[in-house]
Amino acid sequence: MIDDTITAALIYEQQGLRAEAMEIYKRVLERDPSSEDALAALRRLNTQTQGVNAQMLEFFVSLSPDAEVKIREFKRWLIKI
Repeated sequence: MIDDTITAALIYEQQGLRAEAMEIYKRVLERDPSSEDALAALRRLNTQTQGVNAQMLEFFVSLSPDAEVKIREFKRWLIKI
């Protein structure tokens, strides 16, 4: 597996694997919350995602061990629409 670095995320981006790149950028930010490169990349990828609800994309990309809580939030969101 490729290391969680900005370079690795850029490689995924170039291959068209935006979701994977976003996950790496998020892990970079977990280690270094002040990473301007990772923040800028996430903003860029979020604006490039057309036809997808950015809030829900963020939701799924950020799923972690507390996924059950997030899934309940998603169900509540679905009921609202």
